[in-house]
Amino acid sequence: MKSLESSPKISPSERNALLVLNAVSGFGNRKILKLIEFCGSAEAILSLPPDQLAEISGLSQQAVLNLQHFPRQDFLKKESDNLARHNARVVTFRDEEYPRSLLDIPDAPILFYIQGNIPKKIDVSLAIVGSRRPSL
Repeated sequence: MKSLESSPKISPSERNALLVLNAVSGFGNRKILKLIEFCGSAEAILSLPPDQLAEISGLSQQAVLNLQHFPRQDFLKKESDNLARHNARVVTFRDEEYPRSLLDIPDAPILFYIQGNIPKKIDVSLAIVGSRRPSL
């Protein structure tokens, strides 16, 4: 899928925009990818006025309201603190290290959290999948 191809380097602001979209209730991986294809970037999605977002995306009114009232800066600060505290990082579908094998699943994640490194060659893999609202 072309929208899941990696880019050489993702900007910190685009990474933050993906983190926000991933956290807002009503936005799933497929919907986010469709919006990125239409708008060009996650940052562009966040810059759209709510009425325009609802019009082009087919999102529910509730999802648009969720995004409009989402505490972006507080969330990003807490997310950054949690990542540092747990020595973890975020890998997005635009990162070179994003495993290409994930593209084989129907609802590939736009991002995931990881501690450690991703091996270059993976013969067998195991994933532990959790909720969107995990407690640390």
